[in-house]
Amino acid sequence: MAVKLQARLADLSSANSIDDVIVGYPRLIDEETYVLSLSDEYQLSFIQNHPSAPINGTGRLDWKQVRRIKITEIKKCP
Repeated sequence: MAVKLQARLADLSSANSIDDVIVGYPRLIDEETYVLSLSDEYQLSFIQNHPSAPINGTGRLDWKQVRRIKITEIKKCP
């Protein structure tokens, strides 16, 4: 699992936005939290980590502009 975690962290680090990440099936679970699969058993959750969150014209978080993330959890899948 450590190898998969390192690979997903490298993917996130090299991406210009979350739209560039396809491995791990990233999915938005609420307006502020993304989840990425590490394996069939584990997933990684993260949020944006900007001092001032990038907001789009509708007042929502603009994930295409997010360049900093904070990993909030690595847990066993439900």
